[in-house]
Amino acid sequence: MSGNFKGLRQFDLSLYRTEFARFELEPLVVSRGQRVNLNCRQLKLPLDAKADRASLNESEKEAGKEAAKDSGSRLASSTAGAFLIGVDEVGRGCLAGPVVSAAVALPFADLDAATIGSLAALDDSKKLDASVREDLSAKIRKIAPFAIGQASPQEIDEINILNASLLSMQRACDELMRQLNLEPAQVLILVDGNKKIKVDRYKQVTVIKGDSKSASIAAASVIAKVHRDALMVALDKVYPAYGFASNKGYPAVSHRQAIASIGACPEHRLSFRLLPDAKESKEAHETKAQKESKGKKAQKESKTQKESKTRKESKAQKAQKSQKAQKVQKAQKESKAQKEPNEETA
Repeated sequence: MSGNFKGLRQFDLSLYRTEFARFELEPLVVSRGQRVNLNCRQLKLPLDAKADRASLNESEKEAGKEAAKDSGSRLASSTAGAFLIGVDEVGRGCLAGPVVSAAVALPFADLDAATIGSLAALDDSKKLDASVREDLSAKIRKIAPFAIGQASPQEIDEINILNASLLSMQRACDELMRQLNLEPAQVLILVDGNKKIKVDRYKQVTVIKGDSKSASIAAASVIAKVHRDALMVALDKVYPAYGFASNKGYPAVSHRQAIASIGACPEHRLSFRLLPDAKESKEAHETKAQKESKGKKAQKESKTQKESKTRKESKAQKAQKSQKAQKVQKAQKESKAQKEPNEETA
């Protein structure tokens, strides 16, 4: 399913079908009489009128009319049906910058073939090139409601990175539900990983490696990654010595060496190991001449090893040839010895 929007989308639909009864969620009625969550009304996507008349009760019809009149992006809280939201975070392993989460209510109904094709590359954001991520992020933002949540370096230091990650997810989900005027009872949240957001009122399902299985989580992963990368590029202009534009706050050796040289900035997570270890420190203090000398020594050792290997192989080949020659001589002698008695008898 990796890199296949249709496959990732089918995972979400299948998961929703298995979970909506357990969570007592009311499914939406969509085209062709299907009853699944499709996150379509807030996007003004068409529903099959005949299927609606056959399946919706009067209150649902009224809610549908109100939603159709609404020119904004909000969905009336009385609208029937639950929503599927995917949420994921990025930046847990960084030394600097916030941990950022995105929540996305990805539409599943009535997407045209061109839109589905344009999302074919959707996958875990870590597996995608930056240009592909940025293109996908722009397309997802156009077709799906989303929200960003984050936790600052100070919050990370105070409550630890795991709790800060879950907090950023909660903030993203709360903001998206606020935008759509939804209550938690109307939402099923797919959370990447094995830890649930610490909010009892949420109806949520954890999905291990969800960013490579679920379209909703993969979409959230892409939006969060692109947003955070842009944030770190902006921070690079404020703190240019740390290389944030290239390392995005992750623990590159050059990043740790910069911290050792000039100290940490307000965007660094002080509860993390910021300074280089012994090996990194040794590398940092080596002069250019020392590095060149080490490189030449390594090349010399490699050349010596190759020559030694060649000599051994040559010696082995000579030994094999000598053994073969000895075998041939022995065979010739034995053959000659057998012929001589026969000649005497004759």
